[in-house]
Amino acid sequence: KYLSVMNIMLILAVFLAFFVSALMGQGGGLIMAPVMIAAFGPKEGVAIAAVLMAANNVIKAAAYLRSIPKVSFLLAIGTVAGTLIGSLLLVSVPEKIVLFAAMASILASFGYEVFGRQALRIGDKNVAVLFAAIAGITSGVSGTSGPLKAVSVRMMNLQPLRHVGAATVLSLVGDVTKAIALVAAGVTSYSSVLEVGWAFALMPLATWGGWYINSRKMKPQWFGILFWITIGAYLLRLAVKAF
Repeated sequence: KYLSVMNIMLILAVFLAFFVSALMGQGGGLIMAPVMIAAFGPKEGVAIAAVLMAANNVIKAAAYLRSIPKVSFLLAIGTVAGTLIGSLLLVSVPEKIVLFAAMASILASFGYEVFGRQALRIGDKNVAVLFAAIAGITSGVSGTSGPLKAVSVRMMNLQPLRHVGAATVLSLVGDVTKAIALVAAGVTSYSSVLEVGWAFALMPLATWGGWYINSRKMKPQWFGILFWITIGAYLLRLAVKAF
């Protein structure tokens, strides 16, 4: 098939999702989930996004292996438990609920970025695990964890690279759990994943780009604007589907 404008936008959005994930340790799902929901529908879109992000997180974990702190494995326990619950909810609820959950998670993340980013930095590990579990539930049912995964990692007060390493572990265990649960439940099929098989070729370059910028502490100031413009465009598409 010839590349249309929509297909080119899809490829660029998927690359940006992988790049954001590598640069920040998280956030890729905020782009990937609405992109795949727009392409495949609510439930199958969440499942395909989980498969793609799980594969990408394996590469990302290898890139940040030396920066992964031990505390991230404690948070991972809450993430796995919450993601299993959220995935079971996704299988059972109507598709429109999944759409609204995805939109609510995106809006909550934007609100946290604008108003609450500095509110929580250091806290009790038990509270951080609880937040990681709730983030897992949100991720399972909507495709993206919203702001609570960022909050749980930020509460550990880690150095920048170790923060990315911890977020990478949570993203990896969450997306792998979600992908296995949803594929096993028949929400998507291998043939559907193969339709976006080209995305796997983007993962190494996107991961290297994010790691390179982080290792040299050179994040561009305009990056956040591009990130939210992309998410906003797909949020509008989800709103059209929902209403």
